[in-house]
Amino acid sequence: MWSSLLLILTALFCCLVVYRRSEDIDHIEYLAYLFFTALSITAGFEWMEQASVERAADILFLFCMALLMVILLVSIWFMQPDYARYPVIYSYVPLLIVPFYSYFIDSALLTDIIIVAIQFTSLVVYTGLIYLYVQKVENGILLVLSVAIFFISLILYWILDIEYARSITHFVIAIGMILTSFKFPSVITQNKRS
Repeated sequence: MWSSLLLILTALFCCLVVYRRSEDIDHIEYLAYLFFTALSITAGFEWMEQASVERAADILFLFCMALLMVILLVSIWFMQPDYARYPVIYSYVPLLIVPFYSYFIDSALLTDIIIVAIQFTSLVVYTGLIYLYVQKVENGILLVLSVAIFFISLILYWILDIEYARSITHFVIAIGMILTSFKFPSVITQNKRS
């Protein structure tokens, strides 16, 4: 319970940080607001611990993961030269996962496979972006540290079977979100092509 509250407060704090650091990037700013707000609501649903809101929390969590993929794809779009840019609407394709999720929500195995695949894909794309641009950002080591923290949280939650895994994972994710919200907007602003 306390870890969900920590995640809510961290997500709201990260909203403020991203707002201050990405004022000149149109799509990223609003997508980040939406992501952190949806994450706050999801953690709030988990905090309520009622069976009636469990399905809504699952769908909202999947929406957060799809929105994270959209943020990464829009970031890549901003950093490509004009001749290599794909239409920006293609960046929003991961949101199509959400309406089709209702077909799989009754199967716990398929739900876990979908969520693991989305999380791992987002982490691989984020790692690739950080690998390419870590040298161009001041204190880029913090971005590498955030990648390591996100990998640790993925391992803690999905691979290790620890009784208090959710609380530890929320704490580790909160640290990674803070590091990312401070440094990732500078990757986009310094490498943005107009």
